[in-house]
Amino acid sequence: MITPAFIFTVFMLTLGPIKVIPAFFVMTEGQTPEAVRGLALKGTMAATVVCLAIALAMSSMTASWRVSTDDLRIAGGILLFLASREMIGQFNRPALPLAVPPKRPAVAPWPFRPL
Repeated sequence: MITPAFIFTVFMLTLGPIKVIPAFFVMTEGQTPEAVRGLALKGTMAATVVCLAIALAMSSMTASWRVSTDDLRIAGGILLFLASREMIGQFNRPALPLAVPPKRPAVAPWPFRPL
């Protein structure tokens, strides 16, 4: 049975939102607390909108394409396997030099502007 606690645990283990904290700290170093809160709020809103849009689009697509839940589980497992294989393979690569963080970091590189 899938409970909210199970969903939360899988979300934390697979997506790893805790990994974002060091990058956010580096991006906001030297900024005012108001700017940091604003950036965090913008990032949260952007992520929420993207998640809701994907959920709505995929629910209608799975119904129209007649894709079962088991098919989605298999595809998700394959994607998680490929992502983990990519992460494990990164241990053998040389480290890249760190870039200087921008003064006004973007939440997301939007290809369009809202009206």
